[in-house]
Amino acid sequence: MAYENKCVDLSQNNMNNNKYVIVRSAQSGIHAGWLVSQKGDTVVLKESRRLWRWVVARMTGQLATLSEVAIYGVNSRDERSRIAVALPEMTVLGVCEIIPATEAARRSIEEA
Repeated sequence: MAYENKCVDLSQNNMNNNKYVIVRSAQSGIHAGWLVSQKGDTVVLKESRRLWRWVVARMTGQLATLSEVAIYGVNSRDERSRIAVALPEMTVLGVCEIIPATEAARRSIEEA
């Protein structure tokens, strides 16, 4: 059975640059960083971090969705959260979701 890509076509997305975003990729997982550019399902991020797993900052030890991460951020003190080191720039292929993050979420991810 062939893999069917269920991701949304982002080619019509008009997001502004200079936004801190969380990106879901079908091939490479979850990334957070400053949106540099987006063409189709390819996104370039600067100061990009991979989010391996997370506990949301304002929830009592619960693992939660990326929507909560984008609003509340991550609890970096919880040992279950695992956020990778920042890369200066990264191209992410196969993007199916771009979520703008709040300032609180950005700070928590960058401090993790």
